[in-house]
Amino acid sequence: MRRLVVRFNRETRQMYFLRPTFLGGVTAYNWDEIDAALPKDMPNHEGVGGMLVIGAITRDGVNPHSQITADGAFVGNACRDYQHLLSFWEYIRRFMEDGPDAVPEPRRRRSKWPNPLASMWTVSRLSLPGGFDLGRSFLWLRLVLTPVFVIWGLGHYASLLLCYEPRFPKAIRVASHESEARSLLALLGYNLLPPLYTAAGLWLHYAWQHDLDWCLPLQQLGWL
Repeated sequence: MRRLVVRFNRETRQMYFLRPTFLGGVTAYNWDEIDAALPKDMPNHEGVGGMLVIGAITRDGVNPHSQITADGAFVGNACRDYQHLLSFWEYIRRFMEDGPDAVPEPRRRRSKWPNPLASMWTVSRLSLPGGFDLGRSFLWLRLVLTPVFVIWGLGHYASLLLCYEPRFPKAIRVASHESEARSLLALLGYNLLPPLYTAAGLWLHYAWQHDLDWCLPLQQLGWL
């Protein structure tokens, strides 16, 4: 699975987790059971942030040592500091409890299309405390490690190509008013097109390096 997906539904007042079976599978929790892991005494220093963890306390009949367990998931990108973490959680809480009119529309949404540059940006931000906009004392080390980030980023991109884009079961799609046709087209597109445009990009680079006609594969297939 290419990513773990968390979906919030105001109408059903539920939060859905979409994960592989060995990580818990597809689960649904009532909004009243949900809380965020936010330490109240965390100083708001630059670079002290991390990922927002949202979860629920559940009754577990499998663990013989405890009847209570916590089920949670990381949500969104890494936050810059504690204030960013708190603001992100407050955005979600207001949307679920007060409605979409209580929060501004997101300025942008994360793309689901695998991208080598996006992969390199991801691994570079995860490598050291802070990001390029934070932790300036680590900037020189990031520049020195650029070749490592390139190799790591290409490996990250290759791993995305070897994974599949998931989608929720039909019952949850119906509850979320998700178009079946659009959902199916998105599933096919996100799973089939990335290997195709990656192969096309590699061929164009190879043809440019060896001074070959980039239309050669189309000619061999009889399309030209």
